[in-house]
Amino acid sequence: MLQVNITTPPHVKWAAGQHYIIRFLNVGIHAFSSHPFTVASIPSANGGKNDLELVFAVHGGITKRLKDAVEGKPSKALKVWVDGPYGGPPAPVNQYDHVYLVAGGSGVTFTLSLLRDLVRQMNNAKGIKCSHVEFILAVKSPDTISWMENELAGARDLGVNIRLHVTQGYDLNEEKTEDPEAESIDDKPKVTQTVALGRPDIPAIVHQACRSNIGSMAIAGWSYRLGMSF
Repeated sequence: MLQVNITTPPHVKWAAGQHYIIRFLNVGIHAFSSHPFTVASIPSANGGKNDLELVFAVHGGITKRLKDAVEGKPSKALKVWVDGPYGGPPAPVNQYDHVYLVAGGSGVTFTLSLLRDLVRQMNNAKGIKCSHVEFILAVKSPDTISWMENELAGARDLGVNIRLHVTQGYDLNEEKTEDPEAESIDDKPKVTQTVALGRPDIPAIVHQACRSNIGSMAIAGWSYRLGMSF
């Protein structure tokens, strides 16, 4: 996964789950094409510095060109042209009693921004109705979520249920139970989560949610296979 941060003026605002059309102006031939990127971050709450955080898998085309441009460097400045924001959920998910956020791979940028927004509102204890949040993510390897461990740990502390589905080359027997009293030199919080092998059964998850929950419910996610949010 590759992360790109675009610093914007304080007046630039967007909602969780929205995307921008972005053109990178100094990456060769790709400077003549624009590409949609979902923003993983949420706007600053106090009018301070805003960063559009883009996180995506590297394939070919523009993503490979960006990877080549920054490889071996701690950081690299790029000029960009930004148009938006566009899209987003049809209704704020914080107005539902139960919220399920479902994504696979780099589609997590959509659901992570929604989770970050919910977590901030949970911490502020205002403007939020939901009392039950589940964050369901399918990845090839648990290592691919290391960049968002802090967010997942913070969400877990607030009662969010984290469900990780690993689709390739993972042995549940390799999971080790950490001693909660043991000291660690790693300052990052460790995420306690449910881990399952294979892709999540979305119809079964929806069916179970409808059977077990009372009240309003929102299910939001992103499918790159379908090229759409739901």
